[in-house]
Amino acid sequence: MAGERPAVYDEQTARRVLERLNTVERKQNALLSGGYNQTFPRGPLVARWGRTTTTTDYPTYPTSGNVVACELGDYEPSPLYPGSTATKTFTAYAPQSVVYATVEAGDIPAQSTVVRLVWRNGLWWLNQDDDGALYIRNDSGAARSKGETLEVTGVVSAPISSASEVLTGDLRDIEAVRGILLEDIADGYTGKFALAGMVYALIDINDADHTHCYAKTADANPQSNFGGPWRIVAKPTGTGSAQPALLLLGDACYERKVKTTTTLSAGSSASCDFYIDGSVKGQETVYFNWMENGISSIASGKEGVARWFDDEEKWIMVAAEC
Repeated sequence: MAGERPAVYDEQTARRVLERLNTVERKQNALLSGGYNQTFPRGPLVARWGRTTTTTDYPTYPTSGNVVACELGDYEPSPLYPGSTATKTFTAYAPQSVVYATVEAGDIPAQSTVVRLVWRNGLWWLNQDDDGALYIRNDSGAARSKGETLEVTGVVSAPISSASEVLTGDLRDIEAVRGILLEDIADGYTGKFALAGMVYALIDINDADHTHCYAKTADANPQSNFGGPWRIVAKPTGTGSAQPALLLLGDACYERKVKTTTTLSAGSSASCDFYIDGSVKGQETVYFNWMENGISSIASGKEGVARWFDDEEKWIMVAAEC
């Protein structure tokens, strides 16, 4: 019975206590006269899942400012049994509980984005989640997909005050730091971004034996090659555009053993065989336009060393047989 003091702390009593705690936690207070309820936790630090939304009073989702409405709910994986493929689904609390949250850094997320909310110093703060991920604003002029690449162009807020600043990004244009998007990001919006580690990527596979990738000027899909800043860990067989792959953002390769297949003239380029594990794996164009030292050409069939210059997106012969 309600108010009855439990004599035995059994499973049934534990469930009653948990139900009571949940009821108290979600107890709602009227929020001014707008007809919406807002949860005000009593604890010093509380984190909740939310989903950005609109309200009757604010039916248009904002595109500026740093305050957004979020409905609270649970964000849990389902189904949970051995052999299942669990996916996380957001379920809003019933009755609906809406809070107004302040975005800590960067732009507000797109409408219906699941976010992590933290109660601190009497306010709800929006940290799109609390996993320590980097964030980047997509300034490329078009929506970008998970697995595509952007070049870092700066930060949203200046001056820089911490390592968690939200970055700004565009398609490759100059020599700068580049990474891979960890989620779909609409144009002008902010999302997760990786500069290191293992990531899912959508790459253009130009040769089935290619081992690495690089970001190509004005292209959203990393390009495969025999060298580059990012190592291909796994990819489909054959060739194709925007193929799903795993990349290690690191383990770069910038030099390969090569052999000319035709005369390579100074100031020009020619196709060369590329060697990996002691055997020819394919061919790429190699330039002989640097450190020529008065040499007019390199004859066909000569061994050499080609170096990948990522700023120029090409292989250049840096040493060769006489």
